[in-house]
Amino acid sequence: MIEFLLTEANRPFAISIAVMLILGFLELMLALGGFGMMGALDNLVPEDWDIDAGVDMDMDAELDMDMDADIDASVDSGGGAGQFLQMVLGFFGVGRVPLLVVIVAFLTSFGLMGYVVQSVVHGVSGLYLPALLASIPAFFGGSFVTRYLAIGLGRLVPDIETEAVDSKTFVGRTAVLTMGEASLGKPAQGKLRDHNGQAHYLLIEPDQEDTVFREGDQVLLVSQQGSVFKAIEVTSDALVRE
Repeated sequence: MIEFLLTEANRPFAISIAVMLILGFLELMLALGGFGMMGALDNLVPEDWDIDAGVDMDMDAELDMDMDADIDASVDSGGGAGQFLQMVLGFFGVGRVPLLVVIVAFLTSFGLMGYVVQSVVHGVSGLYLPALLASIPAFFGGSFVTRYLAIGLGRLVPDIETEAVDSKTFVGRTAVLTMGEASLGKPAQGKLRDHNGQAHYLLIEPDQEDTVFREGDQVLLVSQQGSVFKAIEVTSDALVRE
């Protein structure tokens, strides 16, 4: 098994898994010390990029048609490389989950997919594909797995991220719902930027029973109960606290 994992033909995949483990360990250590890479990496994504607007992630036929239309519109409008990059990041879930989570998910997916490819080829032929050739199906297969793995991991982020800072300072600030639908008793993930511009991912639910928050809604945090923040809908610019 060790020989298979570390053989030269599997070197890119071994490196990918190793980097993933190192990043995960560093983030855990930094978070325990009150710091973290998540917010710093998210600051690399321009705040005015509407990543989710052009890409819906449910991979059914109707949404595939919508995505094609968005791509054509971006090209026709001269969006160029910037628009394409936004769509790629949107596909991977950047803006909905922390960039670090997406990176870790891709490294994991790429590495595991590469091992699967090499295992199948070796089982059939007794040989391994050259590392570069095996990396092609691993990259494309891993890219699709990353989308769903990142969202799954992203649901765990609020409990980790809010422990690294004084979450009491979040009350009175605005946040944006980034994943799911929130109702009383059923929180969903939201993103908030603190006074230093660092991004934090929180579990948010409405303060009122008859209120529902959806992705993209801007809300005002009014209280905290454990790891969940109660919020009300932002109805006036006067309520927004930068």
